[in-house]
Amino acid sequence: MTARRVIIVSLVLVMVSLLTWRFCRLDGNEGAASAVVAPPSETDMRLCEKIMHMSFPPTTIPRAFFYRVGLDDSAYLKIEIPYASIDKLIENSPFRGQALSTTEKMVHEADFISWWAVRGVSRFESGRVEFPGIKFLTILIDRDDSSICRIYLKWWET
Repeated sequence: MTARRVIIVSLVLVMVSLLTWRFCRLDGNEGAASAVVAPPSETDMRLCEKIMHMSFPPTTIPRAFFYRVGLDDSAYLKIEIPYASIDKLIENSPFRGQALSTTEKMVHEADFISWWAVRGVSRFESGRVEFPGIKFLTILIDRDDSSICRIYLKWWET
């Protein structure tokens, strides 16, 4: 009876592993295009404010949003704001009082999101904060365009 029980438990674990792997694969690159919202809705922006622990100035122009739910949840948000609003954005964020780097990008490329184009950014400020519960937020302030500031925010938990 114990051998039979071991076999049954083993089969169940194999099936759970296969289903989990399949879920993660569907939640990865293959499903990315359908999850992209451009521009993000008010609901998406409220979700970002909540999980990123920040509030966006009224001058914020939401551009694109991607939210992935799985073993490790993550949210990608691209916004634009006038240069005059950057200080207000930082003041109402976890980056307040933190020195942002102009040499190291804390936000990295996500090849499965076409609008997440941080690789070519040359003039930037970037930082990372950690929240309780192994959750993180990174920011990249793209200063390449002199007319508007593009900001990339990535939140994730592991």
